[in-house]
Amino acid sequence: MGTEGGEYFLTTVKLTDSQRYQAYEVVNNVFSIFTEWTHELLAYAQKQNSELETYQEEIRDSFAACV
Repeated sequence: MGTEGGEYFLTTVKLTDSQRYQAYEVVNNVFSIFTEWTHELLAYAQKQNSELETYQEEIRDSFAACV
């Protein structure tokens, strides 16, 4: 985990069944948000790459027309 003793500390935490359920729900929500965010980042990066390729093609076409 990166913090000395942190994993051990987590093993000593006592939770009721209700608290454990709530903790699982929070973790699942965080992972869902993270997954959605990474998908959005990927879509953005792919769009930017596509726009860059289009721009580069336009420059090549313009240059070819000048030659």
